[in-house]
Amino acid sequence: MNESYMNEWKKEFGIPYPKCKMTGQCCKCASPSISTVELLKKASENNDFAREFFSIFTPYKTIEEAKRENSAWVERCIESCKKPNNKVSEQDLYFYHCIYVSEDNKCLVWEDRPQLCRDYPGSPFLVMAPGCAYEQWSQICREKYKNLKVELEQLKQLKQELDDLKYQQRAINLLARIQRINNKDYNLMLLMPSISLVSPGKSWIKIF
Repeated sequence: MNESYMNEWKKEFGIPYPKCKMTGQCCKCASPSISTVELLKKASENNDFAREFFSIFTPYKTIEEAKRENSAWVERCIESCKKPNNKVSEQDLYFYHCIYVSEDNKCLVWEDRPQLCRDYPGSPFLVMAPGCAYEQWSQICREKYKNLKVELEQLKQLKQELDDLKYQQRAINLLARIQRINNKDYNLMLLMPSISLVSPGKSWIKIF
């Protein structure tokens, strides 16, 4: 778990991170946020996450096999793929499980586990397995984030309104200046602006 990242949510939003329930769902139910083809490409380019992922995770042979492990989680992943702007299509969706998790949900390489395991979940926007300790934490974080976006949009609108008021005030001030200028003492300045200058104190005309 990336405690530094979790602490940011705790500090900024007042959301403490939970204690792992040791259900093993993050080990038995994994689905990358990019397609397998793209992940393999990244692994060939020495991407740390991709290489670590394939070093411990192996795909389920079929979706049915993954569903036998956790059907609710599989359905959540499929539904997530149907949302707009999702990077993974349903056709590119693959499910994986760790080869180093024991039947009692213990990690067999705990001391040497890769960084991606240490950083999990890393984001509240992952598809969490039902029953995972981070499921409720994820929902609370998402709701806080959603509310923050609404507040930011409201602040943008208020700023725009203030800017509009400034422009309106400028227009009022400009109109007042035009009205002051548009009197008989300034007619010569308006007729011959290139050769005249009005003294700010009195209507003296200076010819250059």
